[in-house]
Order: sequence, then C-alpha cells, then structure tokens
Amino acid sequence: MSDQQDRSEQAAAGILDAGCVSPIFAGELIVSHDGLSQYGWHSPSAGHSACGLAAINCTRLAFEQHNDGASGEDLIRWLSSRQGAEKIISICELWNNPSHLDVEDILQVPYFSNSINLVETYYELCGLASFRTLLLTIQRISTLSAVIITKPPEIVACMKIPTSFDDVFLVFDSHVRPNHPNGAGFIFNPSIDATANYLSRLFWVDEASPTAKDDSYGFQMDLIKQFCGYIVVPKPSLKEDIVLAQSLLDASMRILALTTELADSKATISLMRAELQRINHRFVEPPDATRDWVQSKKQRDRKISIAEEDYQELQANVLMVAPERQHDSRASSETQSSRRRSFAQVVSKGVTAKRQ
Repeated sequence: MSDQQDRSEQAAAGILDAGCVSPIFAGELIVSHDGLSQYGWHSPSAGHSACGLAAINCTRLAFEQHNDGASGEDLIRWLSSRQGAEKIISICELWNNPSHLDVEDILQVPYFSNSINLVETYYELCGLASFRTLLLTIQRISTLSAVIITKPPEIVACMKIPTSFDDVFLVFDSHVRPNHPNGAGFIFNPSIDATANYLSRLFWVDEASPTAKDDSYGFQMDLIKQFCGYIVVPKPSLKEDIVLAQSLLDASMRILALTTELADSKATISLMRAELQRINHRFVEPPDATRDWVQSKKQRDRKISIAEEDYQELQANVLMVAPERQHDSRASSETQSSRRRSFAQVVSKGVTAKRQ
C-alpha cells in the first residue's frame, strides 16, 4: 500500500469516526469501498454502461441531502460512508443495456429532473486550463453545485461543496481505477488547481498513440479530445413518499430504455436506407426484370417500412410517458444540437484513445 493510499484510508476513517473533515484540506483524499462500483453486484451484465446514471444519481442524492438541510461537512461525511456509496451505486443494477446513455436524456426524466436544474453546457478540449475554467464557473455559484463531465464514452461527476472552512471539490468516478482498484472513487480535493490537475490526468489523451495518428479516425479523434460539462444546481425540494419515488424511478428507467430503443431503431433505418440506395444505384430495374428481382426489391422496401413503423411506435411510446421531450430539441440552437448528436454518436460507439 502506498503512503497516499494509507493516508487516504486513515483520513476517511477519521471523517466517519470523528466527524472531522479537516483531513481533506491536507491534500487529495480518495475514499473507496470494496465491491461498490458501477459493475453489477449480482448480474454480470448490469452496470457496464451505467456511469452516466451513477454520476447523475450521486448529484441527485447530494442535492437532496442539501435541500434537507445538510451542511457541507454533513454531506462530505455522508458521501464518504459506505451507506451513501451503496445508495448512489444501486441504480446501476437497473441498467443492463450495453448502450451508453446521453447525459441530457438522463437529466430529462422525472426521477432526476425533479431535483436537478441544468443551467449551462460547456464544450472544450481536454486540458488543465479548460478544466480549471470549468471549475471556476461552478465555484462562482454561491450554493452547492456540480458539473457532469462527459468524455466519450466515460462520465464522471464533479461537485463544489461549500463548508465552514472553504470549498471542497469532489470527483465521483463510478469506474475502478488504479488509484481506487476495488470500487468507485470519491476523490476529494481542497482546491481548484488540484481538482483540475486530477481531471486532466484522468481524461488525458495520448497524442502520440497509434489511434491519435490514424487519419481514418479523423472526425472521431477530434471529438475524443473534447469533453462536455453539464453544469447543474439543486431545484427546490419536493417532498415525495417512498412509493411515489419508486414509481418515478421505474417510469424514468422505462423512458430511458425506450429512448435507447428509439435511437437504435433510427440508426437501423438510416443504415437500411443507405444500403437500399447503394443497391438501387448499382441495379436499375431493367425493362424485362424477372419476377425474382422484383420480389427481392419489394422485400427490401418492406423491411424498411417495418423498421419505420417500429420507429414511429417507439417514438409515440416515449412521448406518451414523457410528452415534454418533444419540445426539448427545439429549444437548443442548431449548432449545439449538432455537437450533441456528434458526442452521442461517439459515446454509443465507445471509441477510445489509448491512455498512459
């Protein structure tokens, strides 16, 4: 065990046992609980693509603690506890789909939209200066605030927690890493510079890697060097009973599943249309077309028609359970919408650059 790991474990124990958060101000502190990460506890397929859900659930629960009157010190103690980590990570068990979810799709479902308000979206190239600028933005917000950071295909949450001493910055990472190999990491830092440095190391892109030098990755490689930060703040508290909260969770997960199916269906239709266009360019129907040739073309057309019907049905289902979604895309500018689509494409494909 390294000196840093030893100090982190002793400091974490001090936070929980003595209730004192002052060890955080001595330097970076990593809290991690064995066996608690986004990867399924009971199902081997659960949670592998759930980092977005985990990051936003961590933010939701922190905001709810804040709205219930918890101080910054209380919140740090709760986030450092195994009980808190279990509650944050538990949502990953509900996502068995291999597709990564888009942050805005998650933020729009009732389970999260009731307590989280998206105030700004920040796009920039990965780097120390960019992360520092982002953290300065959330520091200027007077209350508890957070930013959900996406660098395809990974998502983490970063929180600014005001305390009676000074602001504390938390990076919550639901993945296992070399510095927290047995569970999700709660990385506390006492300053913007230390937190920005951690994020720049976490999301470092090796410009000398074969992937970075491969021209065939062109556009995707440009995107992989970028990150997106969704700056969020708490909404006023809504008192919900346990039954209602569970109903909201069930409905929200259904919406997200339908949204993923909708995206997959739309992609399938696009691929089928492109393939049909390619075939039609190569094979123009001859005057004496055989019956088999005509039948084959009808079958291709029918497949596209069925896929489009499925797509329309899925779209109707999504709008039926979440009608407000049909207006969301119209509220954004065309440029920003295009950038979001590009980011979502890279997230879904899981294209990654080699890391050190």
